[in-house]
Parts: sequence; C-alpha cells; structure tokens
Amino acid sequence: MTDQSLPHVGAAFEHSHLWTGIKATLKAWRQRDHNRRYLAQMSPHERQYLFVPAHIIEREITRPFWRA
Repeated sequence: MTDQSLPHVGAAFEHSHLWTGIKATLKAWRQRDHNRRYLAQMSPHERQYLFVPAHIIEREITRPFWRA
C-alpha cells in the first residue's frame, strides 16, 4: 500500500488552526479594549499609583485595540 494522505483531512486541520488563531486574536482585542477603557475611567489620582508618566498612559488610552 502507498502512504497517501487524504486532502480533506489536512484542509480541516488547517481550518481548525485558523479558527483557533482568529478566536485568540479576538479575545486579545477584547481584553485590550477592556483594559484601555478601564484605564481611561481611572481618576488622575488613581493613575498616580501606577507610577507611569501621564503621557504614556494617554498614549495607551488612545491606541486602537488592534495595536499591542
């Protein structure tokens, strides 16, 4: 017998990895959006306790969710 792989099995495996990657990306985007909204809602007094310069916090808040 010859060792032949079935073409549809490999394609399903690739699509599975594709969807796993897409779901992981969407989850990361939701988490970033949530974190940046939370940071934006913090008072300046609360932000002081992060020990991060204000300009860096503002840059993080204004960054789109798809940018890490």
